[in-house]
Amino acid sequence: MRRVLILTLAACLTLLAGCGVEDVIGDMMGPREPTATAVPSPTEVPIWTPPAATDAPPAEAPADGGPAQAGGIADYGSLTVADCVEDGWTYPNVIPRIKLDCPGAESINAAIEGTFIELAEDPMFEVHYECAIGAGRYLSVLMVEKINDSLFHTAYNLDLATGEQITGSEMLTLLGQDEGALKSKELELMGEEFTRQYGALIGQMDQNFYDAQYARTTAIDNAETENLWFGTDGQLYFAGKLYSMAGAEYYEYPIPTGLFF
Repeated sequence: MRRVLILTLAACLTLLAGCGVEDVIGDMMGPREPTATAVPSPTEVPIWTPPAATDAPPAEAPADGGPAQAGGIADYGSLTVADCVEDGWTYPNVIPRIKLDCPGAESINAAIEGTFIELAEDPMFEVHYECAIGAGRYLSVLMVEKINDSLFHTAYNLDLATGEQITGSEMLTLLGQDEGALKSKELELMGEEFTRQYGALIGQMDQNFYDAQYARTTAIDNAETENLWFGTDGQLYFAGKLYSMAGAEYYEYPIPTGLFF
């Protein structure tokens, strides 16, 4: 009996040696899926500049001292607003379009198109825009919508050095500004604007209501550092929300921060 088992085992080994153990196991397990070969991701290429040769010297920093960033425009410091923005879509002088080829321009254009074309079609709204380049690096597109006697401001900022859209707080960081300090300054400026507009009403209305509206205007949660933009005068602006004495609950005003870069 043992001899029969040995002979049988020897025959199996001979069979395996002839056709290969993997072939036999493969027949038992069924067809095998082909093994995928990992393909390395291509090297990221800057958006506006060709890839540098491997032996090329390192790129020099821009003339304004800003960082040299992959994906940014090498000579962005020489751009004008006319180089960057045009009247777009079907609403001349109303709806802007950033004509630069970069991810940030695409995202801003999509946001403007998705929000403001519909408003521009509504006869109850007036829509216009303003553009400026601040600190030689940041393209600001300010959309202003008006309904009745109320204005609302929406700012979009494009970092020309990187080609990416950035928020107001991110821009503050790049400009080396403290966000908390700017919020405190905003509240001070809004308090001054509130007094300028409504101070003459003291004694003509309920003092408690006046004090309450002033307190709401200068409350810390009323400070705004996301919706910042550069004005054509070169300074940073924010949309100040002043709680009113009559009419709408509050009104927005573009208020300069006094910060120039």
